[in-house]
Parts: sequence; structure tokens; C-alpha cells
Amino acid sequence: MSYRARMRLFNKQHPVWFVKCMRRIKKLKPETFFEEYLGMKYSDPRSYSEFKKKLSNLQFIEGQAVCGIQNVKRILLSDSIQVNQLYLALKCNSEQNPNEAAINELIALAKRQLIEIHVLSSGMITKISGSADHELVLVLGDAHIPHRCAALPKQFRRMLLPNKIQHILCTGNLCTKEQFDFLKSLASDVHVVKGDFDEDSDNQETKVVTVGQFRIGLCHGHQLVPWGDFQVIEMLRRKLNVDIMITGNTHKLETYERDGIYYINPGSITGAFTPLEPNVTPSFVLLDVQQAVVTIYIYKLINDEVKVEKTQYKKT
Repeated sequence: MSYRARMRLFNKQHPVWFVKCMRRIKKLKPETFFEEYLGMKYSDPRSYSEFKKKLSNLQFIEGQAVCGIQNVKRILLSDSIQVNQLYLALKCNSEQNPNEAAINELIALAKRQLIEIHVLSSGMITKISGSADHELVLVLGDAHIPHRCAALPKQFRRMLLPNKIQHILCTGNLCTKEQFDFLKSLASDVHVVKGDFDEDSDNQETKVVTVGQFRIGLCHGHQLVPWGDFQVIEMLRRKLNVDIMITGNTHKLETYERDGIYYINPGSITGAFTPLEPNVTPSFVLLDVQQAVVTIYIYKLINDEVKVEKTQYKKT
């Protein structure tokens, strides 16, 4: 038996050992993945065409947290990418989580190398927005571009795709018209309140937006003293009479429910520093509103990796 045949047999009999090998392999960037795979030639042109078509509908995120490899063993045991198996693994995982965007880990062998691929199956935003019952609301703020940060983190920017989000709520401090135009390129319904660094802005200081069955209040928060104080925020919430209250200013990500009301501070999407905190974690929030239920996706960029948490709030 040849060396390659023995190794293939060993890999089949020892899948755990096989998986551990990936820790010693340098991860490819998403751009490299497309260059490597879309440039390969397949013996079956139809398979290659199908593979390329399916890839065009996927969003690859480097360093994403994953839920395991239990659904991709079929492609682990191959010494080259099998197009149909890759597609079936994606389809299988998608059908197991039809109502939520599960992050899947696919591991494939190509050019006799083990490569770890992090896939947001069909794109989290794309997947959710495909349902007419859902409305997506992007909540962000305190970008401070270009005064404190040069641009949005690339990991976030590649996730924010046009025509996948229905509403954008911004707590202010975009600072430039270019940043507002970028938000308008993502969604037609954009609401921005005035921040303390939006000197030339004519935006209102507070807004109320209705999405589904929720009244959502929006305010930057520099007007509320002490900054970030719950009692002061609650007084404003009562005045606006809203179910969800969104404020910013502190650059500190917070999401919590209290007494049947949900409170959100999306933090700073760029991780802009503050006089009190030089090291701020970039963050934003995505709301998936379905009538009287909202699923809250919380995104944080930690050590160049996007971390996602999920919670849910039901209107009482």
C-alpha cells in the first residue's frame, strides 16, 4: 500500500487526529480563498460551474466563532474538494436551522492542504432578510470618522451589504456626510440623531421609529447627565413612550431588558477612543424584528475576530 493510501486510511480511522492538524495550518484570508478555489480546474465543468455559483452566494468571514464540525465529516474524508458534498453539507446545515442564521465551520482539503473555512451560511443578513415576515434593523453609532478612526473595520464593512437591511438607526457622531451616504447605500430608511461632534448636522436630538409592533426611541445620549445613567435614560424613555430605547455616547456596548423594556447601547462601530477609555471594542447590533418578537444579534470585534451573541425580546 502506498504512503498516500495509508494516510487516507489513517485519516478515515482517526478523524480527531485529522481535525487537530488544522491548528498547525495557517488560516487563509477570504480573498485568498476565492483566488485559490475559483482558479482551480475541475474535471467536470458542470460541477465547477455549480460550485462557483454557490460560492457567489456565500459570505466568508475570517476568524469567526464556529459551532462545530459534526455536519461536515463527509468532506473531511476527501483529499480534494467534492463540489456536491460541499453543497450538501451547506444545505444540510441550513435546513437544521431554518429560522436562525447558524455559523457553520467547513473544513476542506484542497491541493493536499487542510484549510479552515469560516462560512456565514448564505450570509447571516442575507438569510434572515429572505423572509417577508422579518425586518432587519442595523443599530450603530459613534463612528468618529475621520477624527478618531480612519474607517470602519474591514471585518464589519464586508458584512454590511446593500439591500439586505430594511432600517438603520444611528446614535450619531458620524461626523461626515460620506459616512451618512454609506449608510444610505445600505438601506433606504436611515434615521440618525445628532451627536455632540455632529456640529454641522441638522438632525433631531431624539427620534421615534416604529418597526413591526415596536416603538423604538433613539438618542445620542450626551444630553443625558450623568452619561449612561439608567434612571436618566428611563426618564427619556417614558417621555418618548417606546418599547426599545437606544442611546450611545459612552462607546460601551450594552443590551439588557428591565421591567419589560429593552435598552440598547450599540457602542462604537469603529472602536473610537473616549477620554475615559482609550481601548474601546468595536461593536454594533442587528435587530431581526418579527411582529412582537425581536432577535438581537450583538457583534463585537475582539482580537481581529468577529464575535456574535444572540438574545431575544418579546413585547409584553
